[in-house]
Amino acid sequence: MYVAKHLSSEELRELAKQQTQAKLLLRLQAVVLAQEERTAPEIAKIFSDNLTHGRINT
Repeated sequence: MYVAKHLSSEELRELAKQQTQAKLLLRLQAVVLAQEERTAPEIAKIFSDNLTHGRINT
């Protein structure tokens, strides 16, 4: 998956910490994972596992 790096992973993490909209928070976290070269199936599994256990973090 290609992700253009307009912001660093660290900058995106900081934006995510400040986010109050759940949908945007999830998108930011997905982009961070993609920048770290995670595949789409890996990202989906991470979100699935974390949502099942009530936590979302990158």
